[in-house]
Amino acid sequence: MRPGAARRFAIALLAGAGVGLVILGAGGRIAMRIIAIAAGQAPGFSVGGTLDVVLVGGMWGAPGGPIALMLERFVTRRLLRGVVLGAMGFGVAMLTVGRALSGDVGPRVWPIAVALCGALFLAYGIVVEFAVGRAREAGNRKRETLPPRPAAPPPAGD
Repeated sequence: MRPGAARRFAIALLAGAGVGLVILGAGGRIAMRIIAIAAGQAPGFSVGGTLDVVLVGGMWGAPGGPIALMLERFVTRRLLRGVVLGAMGFGVAMLTVGRALSGDVGPRVWPIAVALCGALFLAYGIVVEFAVGRAREAGNRKRETLPPRPAAPPPAGD
């Protein structure tokens, strides 16, 4: 294992979870409220329900950090990596949660729900990518994520 790899992974995991809490969790809760209003339902609110949504956002977000690290090998531009990460998350969400959502939301509101979900995942991917990139750059300045320098050759002589 390369020096600093475990640290980079841990930082990326925490960045993904933290950004997921805020963007996917809190943002998802706001999106749910907008969807309820668009569907003509009385939007409900409970502390327990909101906490559930925010924590699920953190759980959905946690894998995004390490995935962002893996994407560094394949996509060179940071913004594009964020868009790819967001698109991957959106795709997984639509394949899993999206199927259940289609029955709960009427066909008139479905495009609004999909657009809000897409916007949240796009924002999530971009913010996570920049957070992980900044953490990597900070580690590089401290030489925490670079390979160790080779040992100096023994002195010539005697």
